Amino acid sequence: MDVAIKAARASFAWEFPGALAGPVLAGTRRILKKFLGSKVARELAHARILGREMPFTYGLDGQIVHGSMDMVLKMGNRIRVVDFKTDRGVAGAGRYREQGRMYVEAVRRALGTRDVDFSIVFLRTAKIVEVPV
Repeated sequence: MDVAIKAARASFAWEFPGALAGPVLAGTRRILKKFLGSKVARELAHARILGREMPFTYGLDGQIVHGSMDMVLKMGNRIRVVDFKTDRGVAGAGRYREQGRMYVEAVRRALGTRDVDFSIVFLRTAKIVEVPV
């Protein structure tokens, strides 16, 4: 967990200077402790990681689509795009459907396969929700 905390601290140090850093770090530690001890974390640990923070760009209907996917995994015979969220609940997972469509399309184009799923991992609740795209 110390490695995860150090990575989190480095990523938000510029955004939360001084007095805010302590409470933000404490909250991060609580979230990560719960998540890293969860069934979801153990399940993801057994997957083959194909990429982290994977950038993508493609053309669609005369527009450029670009972004960065948190993680792409191979789980069994399927590819799963995973996006990590710190939302307090899982009820609104469907609002990420369009984001998932873009990610799944990027992976389908890159790997030439249709067997791609999109899931949201809610870190605070240690839940994973597959979002149909």
